[in-house]
Amino acid sequence: MMNRLSLEESVQLIKFYYEREENVTLALQSSMQQNKNAPKPHHTTVDNLIEKFERTVRATDDIESMKRSENIVIPPKLVVRALELQELQPDISLMSFA
Repeated sequence: MMNRLSLEESVQLIKFYYEREENVTLALQSSMQQNKNAPKPHHTTVDNLIEKFERTVRATDDIESMKRSENIVIPPKLVVRALELQELQPDISLMSFA
């Protein structure tokens, strides 16, 4: 059974995904290079993370993320910047940065 991704791991994978031209394989490779001792998430796990992020604009599974609109569309560059800001201030939602 795969352990859940931490917030930091989720944010990192989402950033790598958008920085690597929306390629899950390249995002996984970049993540594994940076975190050599971490278990490798399954490709489907990252696909689900990205789908959930694009739907909810959140990198976590908390209740608040489930209340978000499913029709949100945000440009990838704004997504990367919002993720960077959230790393610095994790208690503030991504919607605040968008």
